[in-house]
Amino acid sequence: MYYGVKGVKNMILLERIKELGDIHGIDFIGVAGISQVENEIKEIGGELVSDFPRALSIGIVLPNSIVNLLNDRDTYENVLQYKTHAYDVINNRLDNFASIVSSVIQRNGYKVMPLPAAERIDSDRVCASLSHKLTARLAGFGWIGKNCLLINPNYGPRIRWTSVLTDAPFEENKEILESKCGNCD
Repeated sequence: MYYGVKGVKNMILLERIKELGDIHGIDFIGVAGISQVENEIKEIGGELVSDFPRALSIGIVLPNSIVNLLNDRDTYENVLQYKTHAYDVINNRLDNFASIVSSVIQRNGYKVMPLPAAERIDSDRVCASLSHKLTARLAGFGWIGKNCLLINPNYGPRIRWTSVLTDAPFEENKEILESKCGNCD
């Protein structure tokens, strides 16, 4: 489905993506301007990211009951529940939704590159082509804490993220949240 006038088209397109997010159980969708950190992300992701000035940041809140099981990591069943439901299943949902969003954006004439939610390009540095936590921060969803996780004001670190790179001229988030981390004990 294509939308009419260009300025309105982009606003309607982003609203349509957010509606799809509601249908698919996505809790966060925002636009991050990544050209401001292009040099840093090119260092890790290479030329793959250079054609894309923006990223859609997409997040799903993890079930509290599953995350709370990690208080007892010695119980195999608890670890298995977490790995299955808070990692594998959520990452698959994020990857599937990123693919759907990419098709919608591409059908409207823009370039896209969905990035896998959990794949690494460098195992030594444990990093992907682009940090999903960075795009979430630039989209205004939180700050990077002292544990290097994205901390959201409402859900803490209990959100899993993915990103879709695009050249679609969506309006970028302008408000980056300041860190509310205190001193570590």
